[in-house]
Amino acid sequence: MIIVYTALVIVGFALSYLWVKFVFAVFGYIHRRMNSNPYINAEKLKIKNEKDYKKYLKWMDKKGNGVPMPMVKAREEHIAEQKITELLR
Repeated sequence: MIIVYTALVIVGFALSYLWVKFVFAVFGYIHRRMNSNPYINAEKLKIKNEKDYKKYLKWMDKKGNGVPMPMVKAREEHIAEQKITELLR
């Protein structure tokens, strides 16, 4: 009888483990699909780039030597800035 109870407990833990794995796999897939929009990813990268550049400028101020490099921008940002400057002329 003890062997039967032990086997049921082991099977219960195994089924619970497999259920958790299944749920994480499904929600992980949904999460990846939701974040697969290239425009959202590009905006996130732009925000991260700006934040990193601000950290770099603070670091350069603390260090106190040299002139900071200009901010690295994506090709699309350069094109957008050129269009804006053309419209402002």
